[in-house]
Amino acid sequence: MKNVVMSRRSIVSAGLLVSILGLAGCAGFAADGAGEIVSSAAAVVQAGKCDVFIAAPWEKMIGHVHQAARDLALKPMKEEVHPEQRKMTYEDDRKQVVVVTVVRRTRAVSEVKVDVGVFGVQDLARLMLQRIVDDTGEATSTVQPSRTVATPPHNQ
Repeated sequence: MKNVVMSRRSIVSAGLLVSILGLAGCAGFAADGAGEIVSSAAAVVQAGKCDVFIAAPWEKMIGHVHQAARDLALKPMKEEVHPEQRKMTYEDDRKQVVVVTVVRRTRAVSEVKVDVGVFGVQDLARLMLQRIVDDTGEATSTVQPSRTVATPPHNQ
């Protein structure tokens, strides 16, 4: 009987957590509520994470991430270098941690992930991603159902 009560409590707790996350906007967002970021690169936001694919080499994207962090006056905390991937951690004046990961997908495509944590400030993640994409100076967006692809215009 005690196990049954515990499992009911677990189910109720899980339901409450899902409800709270849904109210906090962590379940994702539609193009209507995404604001300015949709015009540059619509992003998928779930549980404090935004990500976008950009048609740019990953080495160049690292510079765009650093520039975006400077533009937003974020303090660099640490940087982890991995083969074909780099994770950069920043912090704002209120101790909100922002982790940006740039992953090489191909020689011409990068994946950029911005993570502020489940209970972090979602708008800061969106703003950081928008600044990164804007800094590339040539990204446009194509909205996909579950992912976002940003590509530069073709030179003619």
